[in-house]
Amino acid sequence: MARRGRSRRRGGKGNSALGKVFARLTITAVLGVVGFLFYLNMTSEVVKLDETTMCPIGKPPTHVYAVLIDSTEALPEKSARQAIIKFRNILNAAPMNSKITLYAVRSGNESHAMPIASVCKPDNGEAASQLTANPALIKKHYDQFIGSLNAHLESLVEQPGSNTSPIIESLQSAVIESFEGNPNADSKTIIVISDMIQNSDLYSFYRLKPDFQSYQRSSKSSGQGILSLKGIRVELLLVPRTPPTGTRQDLVRFWSEFLSEYGALSGSSLEPLS
Repeated sequence: MARRGRSRRRGGKGNSALGKVFARLTITAVLGVVGFLFYLNMTSEVVKLDETTMCPIGKPPTHVYAVLIDSTEALPEKSARQAIIKFRNILNAAPMNSKITLYAVRSGNESHAMPIASVCKPDNGEAASQLTANPALIKKHYDQFIGSLNAHLESLVEQPGSNTSPIIESLQSAVIESFEGNPNADSKTIIVISDMIQNSDLYSFYRLKPDFQSYQRSSKSSGQGILSLKGIRVELLLVPRTPPTGTRQDLVRFWSEFLSEYGALSGSSLEPLS
């Protein structure tokens, strides 16, 4: 009887020691997890965004887009819807920290076209960790980004007509405003939504049929209308309108030669809208 009693006491001490070891291991594991999460939180890059542009402060954009909307004449409804869908697809495909700037082609922009809106694409929050980030705040920034650009786009495609259409001058402005300040961006893209009927003192398809050689002689003579599209991909979304002089083929040929002469990247395109 006494020996059995001593045996139970020895077993009790063993169980107690094992429990203490298990408790220590559990506490160590918990502390390790807490420490690891703290390390992640401390080492995660804290990105501060500009409240107006939503661009990361002190971090240049990786991809730059300039979008020119021809508001010299209201777009046909079908073309406008196509343009909006195309634009939204571009927004969805653009990498995070892409900078998108909107410009209007309209009378008064013959000397320079200032941006209508300029914002950077933030993270959409889908992959944000609940532990090291704030997914709700990230999603809010993303919704603001989409809402701002959509509102500007829809207002521009519904603008009334104007007397001139300085497309080339607006392209010059977009190159200066969007790309010269971001020379090291991974990619640079210009998107133009327009009937591409140039009409200004520089050159007018209302006075002369679209002919790039004629334009080039005039441009070189005046020293105006010269620009570089080197390293820039250009997408021209062509609104269907009959040019006032010449043919649609003349107009397409003019802009194809324009892009080639001024160095637009291979893969630049002219896409007719309905």
